[in-house]
Amino acid sequence: MQGRARGFTLIELIVTILVAGILMAVAMPSFTQFMKDAALGSQARSLLSDLQYARSEAVRRNLNVALCPSADGASCGSDGWNTGRLVFVDDDRDGSRGPGEELLRISEAPSAPKTLTGEAAGSVSFRSTGQVNSATTFIVCDERVGNFGRLVSVETSGRSDVSVTDCGEGGDDEDE
Repeated sequence: MQGRARGFTLIELIVTILVAGILMAVAMPSFTQFMKDAALGSQARSLLSDLQYARSEAVRRNLNVALCPSADGASCGSDGWNTGRLVFVDDDRDGSRGPGEELLRISEAPSAPKTLTGEAAGSVSFRSTGQVNSATTFIVCDERVGNFGRLVSVETSGRSDVSVTDCGEGGDDEDE
């Protein structure tokens, strides 16, 4: 005696595909938001990592170490923090990488359409104690408006952290 063939009927298959399609349509906007939030968080953590690295190297080496924006990966620039970053030993304490000052780390520019703005005009310099001269903040935003951005703050003690912040209209605030 042969058993009956098992499988899906055409109607069961169509209903399953229809339910899967509805679930995908509902989940896709949430997934897109999740991916954008993850990209902002990643960029903010990258900056936080550079800041923490600069501070730890300043203490470890007992020297001044600075972090500055850089478009070319070799020298500090004035094009804003959205161009990339350098961490270097700041022997002359001027906040700008000069000839002979050791380059410790190069970080690439954030991928579009994220923007990175910061209060620090030219650089963030850590003294050998791990402290900075003045507290500063950076904001990472994308094209969304609202409470989606990331605020990277550096206290005068040198401690830095990341929190959620509001992005202004368009998320593309200019450097201050």
